[in-house]
Amino acid sequence: MNVSKDSNARPSRIVIVDDNPVIRDLLRGIMRHDAGLIVVGEAANGDIAIDVVEKLRPDLICLDVLLPGLDGIAVLRALRAIHPEMRVVLVTGRATSNVVSEALELGAAGFVVKPFNAARLLATVRAALSAPPPKPRSADGEQPADTSLN
Repeated sequence: MNVSKDSNARPSRIVIVDDNPVIRDLLRGIMRHDAGLIVVGEAANGDIAIDVVEKLRPDLICLDVLLPGLDGIAVLRALRAIHPEMRVVLVTGRATSNVVSEALELGAAGFVVKPFNAARLLATVRAALSAPPPKPRSADGEQPADTSLN
C-alpha cells in the first residue's frame, strides 16, 4: 500500500518502540512502503524510548504497552510531560479496557491491536498525523480551560 503525501512535503518521522525485534522489523517494513513516512529510530524498552525520542524528536511514535523497564503507559505519561504535542499510536497485544482508557486519557492518538494488517496500521498512523496535536494537560492532568473567544 502506498499512501503518498504531497511530493514537496517532508516525510513524517516515526520512532518504533517494541521489545520484539520481529515486530520492529515488520513495522519498519510496512512503513517503508509509504513515501510519506520514514522510520528514524527504534527502541527495545521504555527507558531507551524516552532517550531516543528526546534525541530524534519524531512526528509520531508507535509504542508497545508491554515493555521491559518502563511500560508503554509510563512512557506515554513521561512523553506527555515533556512533549505534550507529540503524537503516539499504541501498537499492542494488550488492549484491555483499562489500558485503552488510560492511554486515551493520556492523549494517545490511536490504537492498533496485534496481530494487525498493514492497511490498518497505515490508516491509523495517517489519521494520527492528520489530527490536531494533543492539547497539553495541566499539572493535575486536566485539560486547560478554553479561553479563546469564538
